[in-house]
Amino acid sequence: KTMRTLLLLVLFCCHTRVGTSSDSTSQKNCENEQSLGALLTKLLTLAEKQTALEIKVSANRPKVAFSASLEGGQNGPFNTATTLVYKNVITNVGNAYNSATGIFTAPQKGVYMFIYHNVVFAAHSSTMSLFKNALKIVSTVEWKSEHDGIDSGSNGVMLLLEQGDQVYIQLWKDSWVYDDANNFTTFSGTLLFPL
Repeated sequence: KTMRTLLLLVLFCCHTRVGTSSDSTSQKNCENEQSLGALLTKLLTLAEKQTALEIKVSANRPKVAFSASLEGGQNGPFNTATTLVYKNVITNVGNAYNSATGIFTAPQKGVYMFIYHNVVFAAHSSTMSLFKNALKIVSTVEWKSEHDGIDSGSNGVMLLLEQGDQVYIQLWKDSWVYDDANNFTTFSGTLLFPL
């Protein structure tokens, strides 16, 4: 739309100048106007093709996003680090998150963003970590406290993942985490852009 407006404006300006020139200058201006018009028409056509291509590429880009909550009241403590299974799936576009295992599997290479939040009653401590495959990437910690009733923590990270890489959250040994129907404890991720 902008290109069409620009084309009309340039043609109008050229046409206005033609009417105020001598005959030989007018002839030359008219030829220049025709050449400019042809170039602008080609430019407009290219711009329209580019827009159509961008729309097509965007439509074909994989869409991956999920959010899930833990549920189940008090979870833990466990005598070993345990992968948390976020069973209440809020969103799972692309079905890359598995609610039976708690594991997200990258459907393709790209940069992904993950965030997680947790709540714990202050009478307990809670340490959780986000893993990429078997590598600990980021963690949260909430120490046992006698001064307040509930503590919460959150963390996030952007990761370059290869197709098949797995991301999950582990609750550390002897830690606790709480969730209920209010969805306090969540795990979310999305594909920012493919590579």
